[in-house]
Amino acid sequence: MSYRLLAHPFETISANKQAVPRIAEIVREKKVDHVVAGIPRQMNGQIGAAATEALQFVEKLRAILPCPVVTWDERLTTVAAHRYCVTLVRRRETLAATSIRWRLR
Repeated sequence: MSYRLLAHPFETISANKQAVPRIAEIVREKKVDHVVAGIPRQMNGQIGAAATEALQFVEKLRAILPCPVVTWDERLTTVAAHRYCVTLVRRRETLAATSIRWRLR
């Protein structure tokens, strides 16, 4: 079975020493079965400083969480999300225009 999910913010957690324990607390409270961590690779696929830092954070999570922590290539995710939102707006505008035409008839 496959589900299409749109990730949305649960809460903002400051990137400090309390981040890993807070995430672990949320995982336990909400009975989370997987954690997905975005890895900001460079556009050429290389792992730069930001991705290295993210991977180190992932290792800290893996050491403490009772569920799998998987990584996800974040390249172009913002672009894809923007395109999806634009598509939704266009669909809504098309539906609104169609609705107006139907009311005018």
